[in-house]
Amino acid sequence: MGLFSRFSTPEIGVEELDVLIQNGAVRVLDVREDWEFSRGRVAGAVNIPLKKLPVRATQLKHDKPYAVICESGSRSRSATNFLFGEGFEGAVSVKGGTSAWARTKRPLVRAWSWQQISADSTGTNGTRAAISKATARTRRSLPGRPA
Repeated sequence: MGLFSRFSTPEIGVEELDVLIQNGAVRVLDVREDWEFSRGRVAGAVNIPLKKLPVRATQLKHDKPYAVICESGSRSRSATNFLFGEGFEGAVSVKGGTSAWARTKRPLVRAWSWQQISADSTGTNGTRAAISKATARTRRSLPGRPA
């Protein structure tokens, strides 16, 4: 890609992305690393880190345009240019990325960690018991462990 390709990458703001998502008009592709994605993502986003995109682009559907998002907008521009080269018409980069999304008080879906579950569970709603049962089942089903 030449120097000017990044200047010609189509971009939208988070306000427009929000409307497009609500209307079901786009798919959201998050090109951040897995650990970044688990910290918080736009609901419904699919995660393919930028460095894996050339190999995994064949997994993407062609039924809707993609709104490509990252943390700040740099990786999403690169990914959007790549998608155009692969025939994904209508792809757009999201200006400001998930940082801009969060700054506008839009919700981010966060992956639960065991620490969060433990801190959030008081035992009164059965969460702690459910986690204990699930952990015990998992341990019993591990190879070499008695059932």
